[in-house]
Amino acid sequence: MTREELLAVAEPRWRAVRARRADLGGAVDLQRVLVTRGLDLGAALDRQPLPVAPRPAGALAARLAAGEPVGLDEGVEVDAALLGPYLLGFCDDLAAGGAGAPARHLREVLERGEIDVGSLLAASLGRRQAAIRTRAVHVGVSPDLTWVVAEMAVGPLACRLRRHVLAAADADPERAAADADPELAAALRDWGRGYCPACGSWPALAELGEGNGSGGRRLRCSFCGAGWPCAPGACIYCGAGGEGLLAAAGASEAQRAELCRSCGGYLKCVAGGAPAPFELLPVVDLETSDLDAGAMERGYGRPSMRETDAPAPPCPPAGEADNPPPG
Repeated sequence: MTREELLAVAEPRWRAVRARRADLGGAVDLQRVLVTRGLDLGAALDRQPLPVAPRPAGALAARLAAGEPVGLDEGVEVDAALLGPYLLGFCDDLAAGGAGAPARHLREVLERGEIDVGSLLAASLGRRQAAIRTRAVHVGVSPDLTWVVAEMAVGPLACRLRRHVLAAADADPERAAADADPELAAALRDWGRGYCPACGSWPALAELGEGNGSGGRRLRCSFCGAGWPCAPGACIYCGAGGEGLLAAAGASEAQRAELCRSCGGYLKCVAGGAPAPFELLPVVDLETSDLDAGAMERGYGRPSMRETDAPAPPCPPAGEADNPPPG
């Protein structure tokens, strides 16, 4: 879908959110700005060669078989000159949309180089949340805000890398790869884990309906847009099932949340329709914000990023940039 077509689909949905929840009017206005900037960033990326080296399908299948996501940052040189202005633009959007002084301060820190833009974007692409949070605390900016802004700036690249890396498996329902690699395709079909097989993120939600895979449930990653089947009946975070897994209704019969008594995690589930395009996943997330509020009021939450066993490099790399700013 083109930029204009995606915005045309999103606009009536934003109006519906505002009509149902007048208190979310500011969130709708901010999301419209953020989604539009993200679409512009995607268009800029499409005009450039994808910065990725070939990776053998057999090696990718072996990683999946071992329970590890294929990873999207391997051999990738993030173009900070291209993505950097959008990173700063997202800071401006959030500052104007309610984040105020913390977002402006983050932009100043980035402009001064106290957090290296290229290192931040690379760490986000590699899903190194602990490294980003540590650096943010070190220089006195909000860790959550730093993580979100970096994710928005590098997410469109992650989506395109995911499509390229897993194209041989025809893993993306938006594609139709005639030369799908059977070994990689089988490894993806057998994945069945709660975290994303491409980047390792937890899903934003589950899409329910016929054709969505195991039990009609397809998990969706909001960072890279991957979708993968995962059978119902067990918590995607800890694997607990039975009476420990509860269902809570949402604003309509098409929405519910799965609540896990064992680990305290929750998963939003949305029924009906085709899988949402990557660019509109934030809209679905906003439409289902009542589920988030209801789950959190009952004491449930989402776990932090699943960290890999490999030691994570700092963000930015050790050196002069790690010294505290003067004054």
